[in-house]
Order: sequence, then C-alpha cells, then structure tokens
Amino acid sequence: MTIKYSLVLVSLAFALHLQALTFQATTHKFGVIQEEDGEVSTVFTFTNTGTQPISIASVYPACGCSATRWEPENVRVGEKGRIYVTFDPTERPGTFDKDIFVYSNDATVKLSIQGTVVPSKQTIIKLYPYVFQSLRSDKNTLDFGTLLHTQSTTQYMTFFNDSEESVTLSFLHLPSFIRTQEESYELLPSQARIVPINIVPLDEDVWSIVSEKLVVVENEKPSDAVLLRAIIEEDFSVLSPKERNRMPKAVLSAQKIAFGQVKQPKVVSETVTLKNEGKRKLYIRNVMVSDNALSVTSPKKKLSRNAKVKIKLTLQSEKTLGERDITVQIITNDPVNPVQNISVMSNVSK
Repeated sequence: MTIKYSLVLVSLAFALHLQALTFQATTHKFGVIQEEDGEVSTVFTFTNTGTQPISIASVYPACGCSATRWEPENVRVGEKGRIYVTFDPTERPGTFDKDIFVYSNDATVKLSIQGTVVPSKQTIIKLYPYVFQSLRSDKNTLDFGTLLHTQSTTQYMTFFNDSEESVTLSFLHLPSFIRTQEESYELLPSQARIVPINIVPLDEDVWSIVSEKLVVVENEKPSDAVLLRAIIEEDFSVLSPKERNRMPKAVLSAQKIAFGQVKQPKVVSETVTLKNEGKRKLYIRNVMVSDNALSVTSPKKKLSRNAKVKIKLTLQSEKTLGERDITVQIITNDPVNPVQNISVMSNVSK
C-alpha cells in the first residue's frame, strides 16, 4: 500500500511539473494577409504556474519564415512572460501552418501560427511563370530522366488559380502509364495546389525515349499542355549469368546505309535484316528515328529463335535537304545490346 501511495505522489508531482509553463493560447490565427503588406506579428503570453523557476533555453521556429524572441529568460513562480513571433509572407502564397517549439527545463511546448497569404502580382509571376487559362504553374515540363521499366516515380507541379472564380483542374486522356492521385483538383481563387504526377511503366509497352503532352483542362475546357519526358530502359539486373545465356541476341545485317546522292522528290528505300541468334524470343520494344524524313517499318515485333525480319528504311527526300546522317535506334530485349544503331547517310539536292 505504501509503495502504491508513493507512486501516486510521484505521478502527481510529475504531472504538476509538466503543466508549469501555462499559455493563454498555443495557436494564433492571422487569417487572410496580403504579402505586399509585409511581416505580421503576434504575442503568446504564458505564466509559470509551477512551484519552481523555469529557465527558457530557446524558442525555435520550424520555418525560416518566422522569427522569435522572448522575455524573461528566467521565469519566477507566478510570473508572466511573452513570446513574440513574427511571420514573413514573402514568396509564401497560400495557406500556412507553422510550428514554434519552446524549450526549457519544463516540458517542451509547441505553438503554432496559421493563416493564408494572398501573394503579390510580382510573386505570382515569379513563382508561377507558365500561364494556361485561369491557372498558372511553376513548370511546363516534367523530365523524369532515365528509369527502369520496373520502376515508378513521381514528380510534382504546383498550380495557382489566378482568377476570382473556382477552377476544376484535370488532364485530358492521360496515357495508362501516367497517373494522378485524383481525377480532378479544385482550386479556389488565389489558391495553390501541388499535383503529383506518377509514371508507372510496368506492364505497359513503353520503352526508350517517351515524350507525352499532358493537356491541362480547366472547368472542362482544354488548355495548353505540359510536356512529359522520360527514358525507360529494360531491367536486366534480375537475370543470373545462366539466364543471360538463354536470352535473345539481336544481330543486324548492316549498321550503315548510304543512299548517296538523292534528288528531290525521289523516294529511296533499303532493307536491313534483324536476326535473333539467341535462345529465347526477341521482342522489338521500340524503333526511334532522329529525322522524320526517314520512316522505318517492320512486319514483325517478335522473333523466335533463329528467326529473321526485314526492316525497311525509306527516305522521303522532299522532307530534307543537304548532307544528312540519320540515326535509327532499334530497342530490343537483348540484355547485351539492348540498343542497336543504324546510321543512314544521304546527300539530298533539289
């Protein structure tokens, strides 16, 4: 019984100590503020309601947009004190909720300041330079770089509603390997929203250089497009040496084609043979051409062991002029040489 009674006394003493630094309020709401009006400030008032002096070591704002000072540093029993907080709204449009931590020999206290910043026109133009209709954004290109076909990754765009009416944002006919978290996003006037754009190539027939235009739709009206770029490569890292030996092997009959002198509007063609000298089925993942004057056609995209296919390369001379060296990239599931290049040279004259 004595032990239980002692534990109760210790618990009560600890609880009283935790409540020693007592604030009148731990949250301040600034409401709507104008960025061009500059800094705003507030004061948090506290009392030492404990039984011993409290020494405030620091008051730490979690954001560089806030500055703090306090008085006194040593708070006697029953004494009141103040913590002054200043928020700088410069280039911080939209809703904010910032924490401030009070560290002392008492329990740590978390304060917060909240509000909404209406940005200046200069800030809107600087932060969101790309204009659609009512919406602006921080970028108009999403470059995902190089990723494996088994990977997925996310990039983010921030849209800002630069109008006095609500805007519903969506995208027109997204490819199946490009996804957003929501079908549409509602933006109130002067509101900014971050929109995640996911690329998920797994189980999709997308390879090598990917270039897509994501058409922005505002209130069901199509606007301009955001350009998405990525390079998607096959993941051969999961193959053991034994499995690699069983994989397909792509072999081209030629890697250079010379059309020589071509006079417009003549159309010239050549064929190159692609053979699978490996053990498993060869898949032609994609064919990339560096110049639209050259077209490439292949009657097959799958080649069994020892099978061949004739790939036709056709140059339409009216679409080009002068000396040209056009690169054709054939992307396959050959783990040793997944990208095969063909150089197509010509000298076109009128």
